[in-house]
Amino acid sequence: MLPDGRTYQYSPLTDIRYKGSAFWGAGDPGIAMMEQRHYIQTAFADEVVSKMIRRLHNVGLWRKAMVVVTADHGATFQPGVPRRIATPEGLGGIANPPLFIKYPGQHRPEISLRHSRSVDVLPTIEQTLGINPRFETEGEPISEVGFSRPIALSAAGGKVIEAPVSKMLHQRDAIIRSSYARLGGQGINRLGPAPEMLGMRIRSARPAANRSALLFEPDRYDSVRPRSGSVPAFVTGTLTGVGADSVILISVGKRVVATTRAFNFRDHVWFGSVVPRGALKAGANKVGVLKPGPSGSLIRLWSS
Repeated sequence: MLPDGRTYQYSPLTDIRYKGSAFWGAGDPGIAMMEQRHYIQTAFADEVVSKMIRRLHNVGLWRKAMVVVTADHGATFQPGVPRRIATPEGLGGIANPPLFIKYPGQHRPEISLRHSRSVDVLPTIEQTLGINPRFETEGEPISEVGFSRPIALSAAGGKVIEAPVSKMLHQRDAIIRSSYARLGGQGINRLGPAPEMLGMRIRSARPAANRSALLFEPDRYDSVRPRSGSVPAFVTGTLTGVGADSVILISVGKRVVATTRAFNFRDHVWFGSVVPRGALKAGANKVGVLKPGPSGSLIRLWSS
């Protein structure tokens, strides 16, 4: 999903895990592409929550409502670590899902440092709203949770992984640093390894012998319909003569709209990036794939 709720097309890079495996099927550049898509879809989730809050305000329920926004688990964007399965090495991503609670009558935001778990959400709702429990719950109301309880995660085979919160926080901080290095901190529309090149006008680009790109389903860009609810914003393809980790530029018309890195996946070198809203216009779009060359030059790998 794009931040405005539109969908984008399927690609062989839609899921880059090893076949039948819980592990990522590519290194850092491929994981960065997946993480970019994750943040873009998070922006859509943010918009959905915003609409819900506005609706509650409009019907006069916001002040007295209890609103809970959470997730069942996190995700790990680390090579060699299972993406969504609890392991001691993946606590920084898996054990850190968001939890936002707006209590009835609450007007000011607060940050709670209590070590809550997902199983605490239901008893918290029951206590806050005065609901008598109809069955015994595993958790406890967050107001009664202490500050030193360890993390406990259900893993495969009924195994439970426990660790101090400090271990999760240490891993989480390392994940944030690695994500920043992979994607940069330039904002949702400027994710990628070379944000300084976004918006650059392409005045000239030379073809290079033995180096080229092949766009996946290039005919999709012959007739784009931005108002249809689905756009081919996920620009992907394979590369020949270009090494993994090379910086790749994606252009629409005569301007660079996205930057990414090449990576190895399923016996090919691939590239992929979601281009920002407004990059694709109604009708035919001239999409290009380029590579930075020496002394500020550009090497053209594909042009529709």
